[in-house]
Amino acid sequence: MALGAAVWIPWQETVAPVLPMMPLTMAIIVLGQAFPEELLWRGHLQDTLSGRLSSRAVLIIVSVVFGALHILSSSPADTVTERLLYLVTTSALGFACAAARVRGGALWMAVGVHTGFHMGHRLLPTQDIEYGVQLVILACTLAVTGFALLAPFGRKGRQAEAQGRIATKSA
Repeated sequence: MALGAAVWIPWQETVAPVLPMMPLTMAIIVLGQAFPEELLWRGHLQDTLSGRLSSRAVLIIVSVVFGALHILSSSPADTVTERLLYLVTTSALGFACAAARVRGGALWMAVGVHTGFHMGHRLLPTQDIEYGVQLVILACTLAVTGFALLAPFGRKGRQAEAQGRIATKSA
């Protein structure tokens, strides 16, 4: 909003009338999209690749392939540049979800990130003015979220991670 890439759609026009249906909407998002996609990408594929590749390679592959699949998705992207930016943004969502899987250890944190992304779009609707700029901002935000999830928090987190690495290498 601050950069003029989008404007808020009045909440009372779009969200308020359907607010009582939001629990059902969330259930549909979780059961119809977030959980099945996370089960496939961050569950099966990430686990399968983890046994064969480095964790960095796994994160990159899972994220990029997840994003590439969204070439089939419908989006407001009109130009080739916007479509490529849309793929980068969906790859960044894949990265944030993959990082959540790594951070949480289980699939549920990735499902939560994925669900939160879609619920955010429903609860805070915007109208595009410069869709490409909006995609760049969203991709950067998702990438920063992924890196934040991968980073140990605070001195105790770094110490615990270092001890975990030492214990894993000696085992």
